[in-house]
Amino acid sequence: MNYNYQQDKSNLLYAFDKRLILSEMSKKLLSDLLLVRRILLLSINKRSYDIYRKNQDQLIMILALLSIKDEELNIENFNIEVTTRMSIIKKYFNVNNPNISKNTVYFKPNFKKIEMLIKNFNY
Repeated sequence: MNYNYQQDKSNLLYAFDKRLILSEMSKKLLSDLLLVRRILLLSINKRSYDIYRKNQDQLIMILALLSIKDEELNIENFNIEVTTRMSIIKKYFNVNNPNISKNTVYFKPNFKKIEMLIKNFNY
């Protein structure tokens, strides 16, 4: 039986790369979830919602801007922050199915999707 150094080295590098990738994925998932937690509930005037609901990208941009408005953040690069929040809102919030009350439309995170992501994530 011959010892195959290259194969062993390849397996070790693959395992290391896989751990590194999983570590980076877990950091990304954690940062996403922390941002979802910070945003948590978005609301918009029903009249504004009626204007922007036909163009989902504009609606998501408005929601991202509204999520920043109340926070006191030292944002160095505003465009990157808005883009990041837009991707989080698109990924984790129920934009297509908001809760509509009298004059306000509420957007909540899709907790089932978040729960499924966490359960299916292998550490």
